[in-house]
Amino acid sequence: MKCAIHICMMLIVGLLVPVGAQAHDKPFHHVHPKKKVVVKKKKKKPEVVYEQEPQVVYVERERKPQPVGNSSFSIRAIGGTISGNKLGLSDYENSPVGGIGFALRGMVDRNWAVELSMDFLGGGQLDYYQSQVPIQLSFLHYFSPGSKLRPYIVGGGGVQFTNLQYGNGAYTFDMTEIVNHMGVGALVKIGKRVSLSTDLRAVGSWATLGNTLVLEGCAESGTCPPDAYVVSGDRFNVGAQFMAAFSYNF
Repeated sequence: MKCAIHICMMLIVGLLVPVGAQAHDKPFHHVHPKKKVVVKKKKKKPEVVYEQEPQVVYVERERKPQPVGNSSFSIRAIGGTISGNKLGLSDYENSPVGGIGFALRGMVDRNWAVELSMDFLGGGQLDYYQSQVPIQLSFLHYFSPGSKLRPYIVGGGGVQFTNLQYGNGAYTFDMTEIVNHMGVGALVKIGKRVSLSTDLRAVGSWATLGNTLVLEGCAESGTCPPDAYVVSGDRFNVGAQFMAAFSYNF
C-alpha cells in the first residue's frame, strides 16, 4: 500500500514540475525559436494582348469641279457668196468662197461676248481665182445663257486682205477692204467645256480704189478694163455667209 502511495506522489510531482517551469516561476535559461518570415511574391498576371484588325474609315469628300473659264477657242468652217465685182475685169470676180477659220471668244458677262477671228477663204471660176483673209472683231449677245441651247445675235467688222488672180495667175492684184457682218445663230453645249455653234450672217465689203493702175501690158492676158490700165472709184459688195464652229472652253 505504501508503495502505491509513493508511486502516485512521484507521478504527481513529475507532472507538476514541467508546468511550473513553463510558467517561469524561477528564472532559467531557455531559447525561443526564431520566427521565420516568408515573403511570397505575387505572381504577375500574364498580359493578354488582343490583336484587332485596323479599321479603315472611308470619308467621302465632294470633289470640287474644275471651274470652266469664260474664254473659248474655236475652229470653224465658212462658206459664202457675195455680189458685185472687185475691179470690173471679170464677171466671175466675186465667185463663191469657202475655207476655215479660228476664233478666240471671251464672255464679258452672262449675256455678252467678244470674239476675235481670222479666216482663210478662197474660190474661183474659169480662169479667175480670189483668196481672202478677213480679220474681224465681233460682239455676240446670248439668249438663255444658262441653258444648253443658246440662241444669239452677232455683229462686227474689220479688214480683209484680198488677192485677185486673172488668166490662171498671169495677172494678180492685192487690195485691202473694210468688211462688216450681222447675223443670228445658236450655240449648243455638249459638255462642260465643249460646244457647237452655227450662224448665218449678212456680209459686206467696201474698198476705195481711187485711180489704180491695174496692169501694164494687160492685153497679153486678155483681161484689160475698158479704160486701159486704170481702175477708179469705190467698190461696195454685199452677200451672205454660213459658219459652223467647234469650240473648247478654258
